[in-house]
Amino acid sequence: MRPNALKQKLLRGETAVGLMMLSSDHHVPGITAEAGFDTIMPDLEHTSLSLRELEAIVRASDATGIVPTVRVAGSTKPDILAVLEAGVRGIMVPSVESVEEAERVVQLARYHPLGRRGMYYLGYSSEYGGLPAKDHFATANSELFIILQIETVRGVEHAGEIAAVPGVDCLLIGPGDLTQSLGVPLDFEHTAVWDAIRRTLDITRKYGKISGIMPPSVDYARRCREAGAQFFLWGPDLSMFQRATRDEARTLAGELGWTPARRPAG
Repeated sequence: MRPNALKQKLLRGETAVGLMMLSSDHHVPGITAEAGFDTIMPDLEHTSLSLRELEAIVRASDATGIVPTVRVAGSTKPDILAVLEAGVRGIMVPSVESVEEAERVVQLARYHPLGRRGMYYLGYSSEYGGLPAKDHFATANSELFIILQIETVRGVEHAGEIAAVPGVDCLLIGPGDLTQSLGVPLDFEHTAVWDAIRRTLDITRKYGKISGIMPPSVDYARRCREAGAQFFLWGPDLSMFQRATRDEARTLAGELGWTPARRPAG
């Protein structure tokens, strides 16, 4: 596997920022890389992105020098193995709630002696067999970045046990689902939400793992950074495009006397 600059940056104690990707356009990694983001993360949990599209995004990412990672839909072998063979250097598993699930992810994603990932050699990550097998399996273990999302009350309660699992690199908070689990949907400023965030960040660092979050705003990100978060997932790309197009439309309306079209919803 190619070197993982994202993982190494985080292990040095530096802050890293990645962009969530909902679209399938293979130009997005290049634009994201040029802007300086550390990783691009296509989302296979909430979109219809295919493995074939993911492969194209991985190749585009490698060509432009940004680390390709992915959020998978779950913690099963079909969720994990195929994306690893596509060449991603990091996986994020949503809504992990138990040590058993964390251990299963590690076993499926890492080769012996750290796990029992299905053996495969003649693929993209091994340069189609150009990398010696021993080196391929060793670097696949050392360079892969495993992120487990903490998004529920149960996940927060078991965060210490999850963080303690060998082979887990990072716990990353999903605040949207966490607010729902706490019974205060999208109330990101609720005391219970901040208590859960701070508790998870503290526990993650206690076990020597990298802590992260998907913040809903820049100010939120800043406060989470002050509380100990190190890895931030921003975006997603379509939200950024939406904000930019709205801003441009307002500018053009003001400068040209143009009345933007109003279309019915649906």
